[in-house]
Amino acid sequence: MRGKGPRHPQRLTPEQVIDERVRRLATSLDLDETQQGRLRAVLENERRQIQKLRTDDFRPGADRVGPMLAILEKTREEIRGILNEEQRQKYPAPPPQSATAPANADLDYWIRQTQPRPQQGTEQGH
Repeated sequence: MRGKGPRHPQRLTPEQVIDERVRRLATSLDLDETQQGRLRAVLENERRQIQKLRTDDFRPGADRVGPMLAILEKTREEIRGILNEEQRQKYPAPPPQSATAPANADLDYWIRQTQPRPQQGTEQGH
């Protein structure tokens, strides 16, 4: 049926993804302008590192998961360094080391794993 919009959402550019991440964290953590600028620089650096890994590393995707996770963890630590103590308390904890991904996990899956999520119940599956 026409008129209800596209069946698939439009893909965001890397810059739009960074803008959205900055916006969400600025809102949820009450970041000031200086912190937002520093956050943007950290996220842009993360994007460059991930892009380099994806284009320069010819190992199969599954073999790049470790280096990808190292980049994401470094980014989390850099973000924590930007925050004051109150903001750090609100910043989500990293996913557990035992977290696994589907065999066909891609970069977007791993990025979603590091994004703040609303607090829900404490159910965990094995």
